[in-house]
This record gives sequence, C-alpha cells and structure tokens, in this order.
Amino acid sequence: MARSKAVIKAQIIKYISSIPIISQLVVNNSQVAYNNNFIDIVARTINFFEQLMDAYKVDLEDKVSKGAPTNAFSKNVVRFSIIYLNLFYSQ
Repeated sequence: MARSKAVIKAQIIKYISSIPIISQLVVNNSQVAYNNNFIDIVARTINFFEQLMDAYKVDLEDKVSKGAPTNAFSKNVVRFSIIYLNLFYSQ
C-alpha cells in the first residue's frame, strides 16, 4: 500500500537531518521555502509512483487469478513481475 505524502515527506526530512552537511541547508532561513517546496514535490511524486505500483500489482494479481499463462514466455513474465514486486516494492 502506498505511503501518504506526509509520511514520505517526514521520512525525507528525517533522512536529510541525519546528514550534517545537508541538514544545514534545510534550516537555512533563506532556503526554507524552496526546500519545503522541493521536498513536497518529491514526496508527491513518490506517492504517485507508489499508487501506480499498487494499481499495477492489483491488475497483475487479477490477471493471474483469472487464468494460467499459455506459453513459457508469459509464465516467466508473470513470475518475474511477482518476484520483482515482492522483493523491491513490498514494505
């Protein structure tokens, strides 16, 4: 399930704060608005991508449940897609 924009934004800020050189840029008063806008755009983009991945996963699971693939190539594509989604996307 896709994380919310607020959760993603909080994770980005937490990560940035853990890096001493970059964290100074985040608290710099002249750059705060720019950095917040940039982080917000990145968080929205990540959220949108995760929603797309959720939709793809649901669609793939629906297609797999409706019928078995007919040839070896399509079986391998389905196997790869399921393995990819489980390894790289599941939280």
